[in-house]
Amino acid sequence: MELRSATRKKRPTAISSPRRRTKPRKVTTTGPKKARARSQAAPTATVTPTPTPTPEPTPTPDPTPPRYSPDWDLDDTEFQPEREQSHSPTPALLSEEEPSSDDEAPNAGSPSSDSRQARNARGAAWLPYQDRLLVEQVEVLRPFDAGRGAALMAAWDSLSVQLASASRIKGKEISKSGNACKARFLKLLKAHRADETRSLQKTGTNEEVDEHVQRLTSINELYHEQELRKTDKSTAAQKKAKVEQDAALEIRDAAMRGLVRRENLTDVAQLDSASVREKQGQRRRKCCQGKP
Repeated sequence: MELRSATRKKRPTAISSPRRRTKPRKVTTTGPKKARARSQAAPTATVTPTPTPTPEPTPTPDPTPPRYSPDWDLDDTEFQPEREQSHSPTPALLSEEEPSSDDEAPNAGSPSSDSRQARNARGAAWLPYQDRLLVEQVEVLRPFDAGRGAALMAAWDSLSVQLASASRIKGKEISKSGNACKARFLKLLKAHRADETRSLQKTGTNEEVDEHVQRLTSINELYHEQELRKTDKSTAAQKKAKVEQDAALEIRDAAMRGLVRRENLTDVAQLDSASVREKQGQRRRKCCQGKP
């Protein structure tokens, strides 16, 4: 064994040439292996979502369109300042207003009356000569004696017609309604009681103004007497209603208690405003009781 090993020749060593670098072989895979290889070869980059900006709320427009004042074609004469009135102690007496609601006409809501009232409201103020004509017609017709309600308004409407015809003869027609004539007359009467009639008569002769004052004085007395008569009638009517109510209560009590003496009951026939039928009924009862 030792001889063999000694006699064994050594083989010459070959000079090794430098190895060439070879490119790695590409492995083509298909199916899930290919997907796995791709995932291992290229690491996936994490994509961070970018925040989307929130839109700002837009203001909702107003559905109602803006209102613009129209361009009116106005006349400059309508806005002229009023004439300076005199500094009299009663300037309010020169303006015209409607009468109170107690004396309104029953047909005040009709179209004709509304148009006349609108015309009177737009009309000019009463002039001194118009006041004199109005008082003259009031002295002749005396519409305040007509009573109340529809009869009173009919009387003032008739006066307005007479005033228009009388003024047409003397000059310019005075077209006023019955309500306007009544309201103006009450103002003139109030001014006369305050001794301010002459201060309202800016124009006219002395004779015309004196006659106007005398007429208002006589009309004031008549108007006062008429007011007293109305008050007396109202008081008498209230007294009669009170007596009749008391008599009715006594009769009811007598019917509930039984028969009572007639002398103890209230006699309605003794009233001045008792009707003929009431007086005849009481007289008939007395005659029947006087017979045996």
